[in-house]
Amino acid sequence: MDHLFTVHGDPGVSGVYKQENGSLYAGAPLFTKQVGSNTFAIYRVPSNQKYWYIGHWNRDTNSEMSSSRLFKSNLYTKESRMSPPDEGWVSCSGETLSSQQVPKSRFLSAIALSSAAATAVNKLVVSGCGLLIANGTYKRRSKMFNGLPSYTKTAGQITFTISSIFDENCQYWRISQINTRSIYKCVVKDRVDGKLNGAPLDNSTWSMVSGRGGLHPPPQVKRG
Repeated sequence: MDHLFTVHGDPGVSGVYKQENGSLYAGAPLFTKQVGSNTFAIYRVPSNQKYWYIGHWNRDTNSEMSSSRLFKSNLYTKESRMSPPDEGWVSCSGETLSSQQVPKSRFLSAIALSSAAATAVNKLVVSGCGLLIANGTYKRRSKMFNGLPSYTKTAGQITFTISSIFDENCQYWRISQINTRSIYKCVVKDRVDGKLNGAPLDNSTWSMVSGRGGLHPPPQVKRG
């Protein structure tokens, strides 16, 4: 399934960008669109990963073209922000933009474009986890994380989350405590199941993240 971003504003870059086959660049998702012989992309670069760029793309070398950056955004500088920001874009040339020229991007779920779109998963149930406090029902949050749903539960004064993360090789789901590193993870091999609107599959295989405080056995995660 393709992950999609729409861009509105500047007519030269407006349109639908696809992350085909879960492609990554500089450890983050790469989104492209084709206009005739020209390819445009939303991407990050290895040398300065806090910025996202919109610019021309070279399909032959799978890299940005020389002097091709049109817009950039550093609205999100945290390492955990692994999807393009919705706004905060400025011209790389220093040109002052009107409100109509400023790009705005928005995540789209490909399945949401279909008339057969499934009902969103609002709850996930974690069971069998060696870290007993992490077991229980996680409710879907109102805000998306990395363009996908995330889920939380609170036990005492500890809040746990289930959310989606990208690294250099693949995309995975994690169970973590708020503001801490991952405790358990589930690799999804660059795919998200549209039928579940981004929620981990019932038959996903979870594992411990070494040295993060998790206990055997790893959890089972089911739809609520």
